[in-house]
Amino acid sequence: MMLLQRNLLYTAVTRARDGVMLIGQTEAVERAIANNRTQRRNTALTHRITHTDAAGPAPRSQPSSGQLAWD
Repeated sequence: MMLLQRNLLYTAVTRARDGVMLIGQTEAVERAIANNRTQRRNTALTHRITHTDAAGPAPRSQPSSGQLAWD
């Protein structure tokens, strides 16, 4: 399963402010810890960084029909 990844578990645990309670099977947590592979993430961060002028980024348009807004 794609969500059983060490980096995602680490992110979830370290972002907790007051405490963490993991609910589920011990084997699933062990599998996530053992899984150091990550899936490629499709983001536009590189594009946004390299196409930003001195005035700053362009205002984001409102997404329609649940789609992400890309500048």
